[in-house]
Amino acid sequence: MSNSEKSYKKLLQFQHTTSVLNSCASVLGWDRETYLPKSGISHRAEQLALLFGMSHERSTNQEIEEWLSDCETSDLFNDPHSESATNIREWRKEYDKSVKIPRNLVEEITHTISMGHKSWVEARKKSDYSIFLPWLTKIITLKRHYAELLVTDNKSIYDALLDDYEPGESAENISQVFSQLRDELLPIIDNIVNSPHQPNLGIIHKNYSTKKQREFGELAAKTIGFDFDAGRLDTVVHPFCSKLGPNDVRITTRWDTNNLVSAFFGIMHETGHAIYDQNLPLRQWGTPAGSSISLGIHESQSRLWENIIARNKPFWTYFYPKLQGIFSENLSNTSLESFLHAINLVKRSLVRVEADEITYTLHIILRFEIEQSLIVGDLDPKDLPEVWNKRFKELFNLDVPDDANGCLQDVHWSHGSFGYFPTYALGNLYSAQFYDYLKRQSPDIENEYTKGNFLPLLNWLRKNIHSKGMCYTAPELIKDVTGESLNHNYLIQSFKNKFYPLYSI
Repeated sequence: MSNSEKSYKKLLQFQHTTSVLNSCASVLGWDRETYLPKSGISHRAEQLALLFGMSHERSTNQEIEEWLSDCETSDLFNDPHSESATNIREWRKEYDKSVKIPRNLVEEITHTISMGHKSWVEARKKSDYSIFLPWLTKIITLKRHYAELLVTDNKSIYDALLDDYEPGESAENISQVFSQLRDELLPIIDNIVNSPHQPNLGIIHKNYSTKKQREFGELAAKTIGFDFDAGRLDTVVHPFCSKLGPNDVRITTRWDTNNLVSAFFGIMHETGHAIYDQNLPLRQWGTPAGSSISLGIHESQSRLWENIIARNKPFWTYFYPKLQGIFSENLSNTSLESFLHAINLVKRSLVRVEADEITYTLHIILRFEIEQSLIVGDLDPKDLPEVWNKRFKELFNLDVPDDANGCLQDVHWSHGSFGYFPTYALGNLYSAQFYDYLKRQSPDIENEYTKGNFLPLLNWLRKNIHSKGMCYTAPELIKDVTGESLNHNYLIQSFKNKFYPLYSI
């Protein structure tokens, strides 16, 4: 065995242990959001700070530099899309970033966001931004310091944060894409909301028991490919998916007995994330080659299953009779067409996670612009509610009634996740382009959905996206799969093709 092969083997062993340590922190983070008693948050903050500090110390070990240097001059690094080259490249990038960040900063950020999250939960419950303001101010200060240590030439400090979620992307490029999207989405939204052919929303706003909603949600998740032997469903304030380790992927949702579809589409969204996580290369767990490419690509999977599949007729041709059987007292006399129209309401609304798939992107654009201003210092955190409400009115023509329905509605900033929001809209773009290509290659694939057979779609995703790990960047993957770079026109056209017939436009 050559020196480079020995070094690569040592890297694999060392990084596997680090990944196991990180998975321990993930379990504690999941528990914090689900079952942790309120009084336990302070100790949990200490636990997580310790674990992340230990992980950071491992990630800056000088031996990593030596092992990487051996590998980077070997044949292991020749093919840029191979598993070995991917691991070496991404470990190098991670190491070069980690050595710039002191352990005490990592621990302080971790402890602060744990306490800040507790403050956000209380502030959101009471709809009182002043409760969260001191913690948000501290989180922003810490994340700004973190970004300043990482920023490189011709990049902004926001780009340094964005790189944690969408590697290689820039705020400048996203701003251009979002500007085009906003200009094209606004007239589409106007056409739809002004149509006289509006759905009957009374269909979904009846009394639907949580127990039965869960029964149907689990049935649908299992049918499309979620493995409950390697995962579970739990209840939270803000839905999320968490991969805690190999064969352990958790999804969550929140329930509303007066809304049939809120929890369901939350389940479909998180199941999309989970299916991606469950189908990454298992033998490469804990390495970049066994990890997701970016949050934009991750989001493409959740948005594909939630919107492109689960909000359309082929899906419900199979599932609607089953839903009618579970909720016969509410749906027995409601046609499939009426139900489809109701679950595809397009309406300007206050809350992002309840937004329809067209107006959703406007919610992301708003957050993207505001969080940039917070990070670069153009917006003082104390002025956030005022600025949020003003910009929301300009974009949606709606008045924000309170903080809970305004700037406190999302969990992300309490977690310090600045740079996360734009990946949601990128996911919409990626999913539309992936699916358009798939349908051109397999024109009859949606007939399989009407029979409850989602395996052809799942197998295509496994082959073309899941199995690739981080062996491709997001821009490389979209071009490798579809033959062209990311193109927003696929998303725009998909909206017109779907919603204009529904609304008789």
